[in-house]
Amino acid sequence: MKARTSSTGMLLLILMFIAVNASSQTLHYSGSAQFSVGDYIFSEQTNSLYLANQLGLSHQRFAARLTVPVVRQNSPWVSYTTAGSVSTGGPAQGEVRGRGDQSGQGRRGGDPITVVDTSDFKTIAVSDPSLTLSFSLLNDMFQGRSVQVRGSAKAPVSQPDDGFGTGAWDYSLGVSAMRRLRRAVVFVDVAYWVLGDMEELSLNNSLSYGLSFGRSLGDGSDTVLASFSGSTVIVPGTEPALLVGLGLGHSFDSGNGVSANASIGLTESAPNVSVGVGWRIGLKKW
Repeated sequence: MKARTSSTGMLLLILMFIAVNASSQTLHYSGSAQFSVGDYIFSEQTNSLYLANQLGLSHQRFAARLTVPVVRQNSPWVSYTTAGSVSTGGPAQGEVRGRGDQSGQGRRGGDPITVVDTSDFKTIAVSDPSLTLSFSLLNDMFQGRSVQVRGSAKAPVSQPDDGFGTGAWDYSLGVSAMRRLRRAVVFVDVAYWVLGDMEELSLNNSLSYGLSFGRSLGDGSDTVLASFSGSTVIVPGTEPALLVGLGLGHSFDSGNGVSANASIGLTESAPNVSVGVGWRIGLKKW
C-alpha cells in the first residue's frame, strides 16, 4: 500500500483498457479495499484497512476522479499521503525526525523506534480526499497501446495525530503507459510527488515507479499480473519503499471489472504483507 501503483490499481487500469468502451463519456464508481500489516520503523506493529472510494467521469481523452478514503487502523504511526502510506510516526513525528537526523546515510535497518503501546487504539475515520485529472495522449485499444498523463492534489482534512493524514497539501504529476502483445501486457507507471511537511517532520518529495507484467487467460477477460513498485526516500533516515506483488483480475462485457492482489514489502518503509480487492462499476453512459 506504500505506492499508489499497487497491483490493484494496475489491474483496474488494465481491465478498463481491455473492456470495449462504446461511449465517449462515462460515469463510474471504483474502489479498493487493502489490508496491510507492517512493523515499518517502529517497535509496535500497525494493522491498516484502507478503503478507497472513487467517483470518475471520463469524456473522450479527458478523465476526472475524486477519491475519498476511509481508514481503520490500530495505531497512529502510519499516515497517508497521495504517495501512499508513510511511516511518519503521527504524534511521535518528533522521534522519527530525531532518528533521521542522526545519520545522513539513513537508518538502513537500524533499531526500531520505541513507541507507546497502542493495543487499545482502534480508530476509523475518513482520510484526506484527492482529485485527479488525466489526459490520454494515446488510447488505441485495437493496437493495444495506451499512454496517459495525470495530475492530482490531496486536501488536508484528517487529523495527523490519528495517523490518517499529514495535515498538509500534496500534489503529484505522473505518466503511465501500457502495451499489449497478444496475450501479454506490460504496464509502466512513474510519478513525482510534492509532499507537504508535518509540524515536526519534513517529508522529502518523492519519485514513485511501478512495473507490471501480465498475461490474459482464457477468452481474454481474465488477467494475471506480477508487479514491482517502489519510491525514493520520503521520511529522512529510512530506506526507500520496495514491494513485489501478484494479482488477478476479471473484466465483464459491460466494462465493469473486479480484481484481487497480494504484495510483500522488501524494505522497512513498506508494509510486511498486503492483500486487497478492487472493483469498477459503470453508472452511466452518454
